[in-house]
Amino acid sequence: MDLGYQGMDQINVYQEITETNKSGNEAFKNDDIDQAIINYLEAILSIEDEKEKENLTQQQKDQLRELEIECRGNLATVKDHIQDYHTVIIQSETILKLDPLNIRAKYMLAKGLHKMKKYERAFQTIKELREQTFNINNTEYIELYSLCEKDYEQYKKDGKKEDQPNYNFNKYNLKMGSGIGDQGQQLEFL
Repeated sequence: MDLGYQGMDQINVYQEITETNKSGNEAFKNDDIDQAIINYLEAILSIEDEKEKENLTQQQKDQLRELEIECRGNLATVKDHIQDYHTVIIQSETILKLDPLNIRAKYMLAKGLHKMKKYERAFQTIKELREQTFNINNTEYIELYSLCEKDYEQYKKDGKKEDQPNYNFNKYNLKMGSGIGDQGQQLEFL
């Protein structure tokens, strides 16, 4: 089967993204948080560049979508590890736009929202996850559900109202909470 020059180039780019993501995983395992973040961001930015290309086949779009979900999930995990919950929320919400039933993204979103004291949204999110995974006995999910429920009840009892989030999702900050600002300049993300 002859893929032609463009097809081979595409395969190489996807392999490069996959390898960059794997390098991020290895760096994270070795507790090199800064390098892990850099690798995940490089992979995400490469994916964003690829998505802008015209004439992608559905298979290529699907493959990019799966790579993006994986890389953003990895970045959210690392950012959770260093308690950057704003980025955890942005990455998780981006994943859920790509895959609304993604269990891990819902869990990370609920966790991030809870840590940011967004108790109402955190409880709504973990409640959705619990309904979606009612037959899964995951201790992490159950513990977070109990914690969110308790804090949300106290929050309601105190008569507080939550500000609505103002996450401006445009082309640049979908690249993200990745550390790329609206003008495309590199921001501090570590």
